[in-house]
Amino acid sequence: MSRIKFSPKVVRVCRQLGNQIKRSRLARKLSQELIAERSRVSLSTLKRIESGDPVVATGSYLMVLLSLGILPEVLSIKDELGEELLQMDERERAPRTPK
Repeated sequence: MSRIKFSPKVVRVCRQLGNQIKRSRLARKLSQELIAERSRVSLSTLKRIESGDPVVATGSYLMVLLSLGILPEVLSIKDELGEELLQMDERERAPRTPK
């Protein structure tokens, strides 16, 4: 099985996210075992998440964020460029002609 070659930026972001997850867990004084159980992931998977392993499934990261109560903050990502491009596309789209 070939392993995906992740870009350095993706690796860096995963490490930052893993570090933030670990800091959030420690700030709440929760054990890895408890968070793994609440997140329905194995302890080894949680350790890989906290180390920022980009191979771990996105769903596992999200389950851990949810169990820490910080998932809503992560989902509040703003894509201003994307929204602007969608609005431009809608303005430029030709009106529909009746059939």
